[in-house]
Amino acid sequence: MHHDINNNLKGKNAKMINVQEAQFPRFDISENDKLDSSELNTKRHMELLLDVPVDIRVQVGKTKRTMGEIMRLSQGSVIQLNKQAGAPVDVIANDQLIAKGDVIVMDDKFGVRLTEISTNKVVSVGK
Repeated sequence: MHHDINNNLKGKNAKMINVQEAQFPRFDISENDKLDSSELNTKRHMELLLDVPVDIRVQVGKTKRTMGEIMRLSQGSVIQLNKQAGAPVDVIANDQLIAKGDVIVMDDKFGVRLTEISTNKVVSVGK
């Protein structure tokens, strides 16, 4: 559709402007795709998330100390944590507890063998 708005302008300095209807590509569902539109939208949204980076960390334990106690720390100091030796560690993704597991060693590097996947509402653990 072409539209000449020159007729709507008045005065000597009127400029002719050519306006065209926008053209967009079609995003049709292929004949082989048996998903209904809501399933297809969900699938497409999930595919968008597959490349989003997620920060994973493993928490062996935690404790609270006063600023004075922290300032007295030096090389060789020991900080006692809240977990027993051999207890499962927490696996945290973007500050959310997602699993628990056992620490293992693989090729001289630490790893975690997942023993429990969190099925409850995700719990924020903070930084």
